[in-house]
Amino acid sequence: MKKKIGTLILIVLMLGYLTAPAPILAAAQPIIKVALKIDASSYSDKIYGPYQVVDNKTGAVVATVNNSDGVQVDVSPDNGGDIYVLNGEGAVTTLPADSTGLYGVGAGGTVQALPKDYFMVDAQAKPRAAKGLALTVDGTPAGTFVGPLEFQRQSTQLNNPPLIGFNGKRYRGNFRLIPRSETAFNIINVLPMEEYLYGVVPSEMPTSWHMEALKAQAVAARTYALRQIKANPLAEYNVLPTDASQVYGGYDKERGSSSSAVDQTRGEVLVYNGQPIDAVFHSSNGGATENSEEVWSSTVAYLRGKVDPFDYNDWHYRSDPKNTVTYDKAGLITQLNLKGYNFGDVTDLIVDKLTTVGQRIQILRITGKDKNGNPLEVILKNADRVRTTFGLKARAKSMTLVKDPVTQELQSVTFTSEGWGHGLGMSQYGAKGRAENGQTYKQILQFYYTGAQLVGDYNQSQ
Repeated sequence: MKKKIGTLILIVLMLGYLTAPAPILAAAQPIIKVALKIDASSYSDKIYGPYQVVDNKTGAVVATVNNSDGVQVDVSPDNGGDIYVLNGEGAVTTLPADSTGLYGVGAGGTVQALPKDYFMVDAQAKPRAAKGLALTVDGTPAGTFVGPLEFQRQSTQLNNPPLIGFNGKRYRGNFRLIPRSETAFNIINVLPMEEYLYGVVPSEMPTSWHMEALKAQAVAARTYALRQIKANPLAEYNVLPTDASQVYGGYDKERGSSSSAVDQTRGEVLVYNGQPIDAVFHSSNGGATENSEEVWSSTVAYLRGKVDPFDYNDWHYRSDPKNTVTYDKAGLITQLNLKGYNFGDVTDLIVDKLTTVGQRIQILRITGKDKNGNPLEVILKNADRVRTTFGLKARAKSMTLVKDPVTQELQSVTFTSEGWGHGLGMSQYGAKGRAENGQTYKQILQFYYTGAQLVGDYNQSQ
């Protein structure tokens, strides 16, 4: 009886194996393009590990490098080099590469126009080199190529990966060098999303922070990046490596804890109405996030203001002297003019409205005279405009005016703020506080992005 039962179990297991559905493959990672340098005049650094240099114009492999210690590679714009013309006496005249209307003078003194795309060396007419990028590998010229040139890695291993150096940092993935003019080209780092995030999360949040906070940061950064890719998938690049997008420090910035946070949330993004949200974040909200329309301009359903006691931290609330900014009258006029407001004199600053949740200055009216002595009034219509106009760390919590006790003439203004940044979306210090108080990354994200849904596989089911 035992033997028959064992045989029956074996048959059932085999049938289950044969009829089980094929495993669902993980969604393919989106590829992101990071503009490391716009209008570079040259590239000079090392490539570590197996790479091929490909001329994307023709698809030809024009160089191969494979040395873990690094191979020096140099690229510069090349407009054809110098043009050499033999004159009638046999002497060589050197002319600039962009010269036009060149003429050769024969031994008998006959002048003959040269074709625009030709030069002469040793009395032999030869085509000029095509305008493009001149490539040198390990000190040896490899040629000039119309481009774009692409440094393509030949291994995708995550540990000890092939890398490309640039400006003192090393990067995963490929580099794409795209000519923009006769003297400049863009340097674009092209790589899979998760490898990009390995260099973003530790650049945006201290890696010593709680894992749940790091995971929340990974999801927010992934969502932000995916939204940029979807906005214009054919764009030359999707993001910058600075806080104009989100900070990306490349391979040398990577740390084990932040990479683990990326791996543990692989493919997870936040969506609203089926689309990736604009997952903005900031360092510290000063005790409350805000409604989007009070900080910027438009209403965004998932960027709603909420009181946030978990954000509190000594530095952005107390210790940092930048929490207080003071302008005397002359400095105030100078600052306003730097921001494009044509004040010759300022007579008053009036708070017209505070934000609903954080009670920060939302609308500020500035009165005075222009440089011609005419009355001038400027209204700063949202909290972030107030913040950026006066160079504040965060939204203005309060404003104090000092006026002459006799004439009531404005003498100075002092703004105080708490936090750091625009105050919309996720607070990084708030995420830290919430994680340390037992909240999961999903709970953290749910708080800061109202009504947004966490989905997997880069939302590719949509």
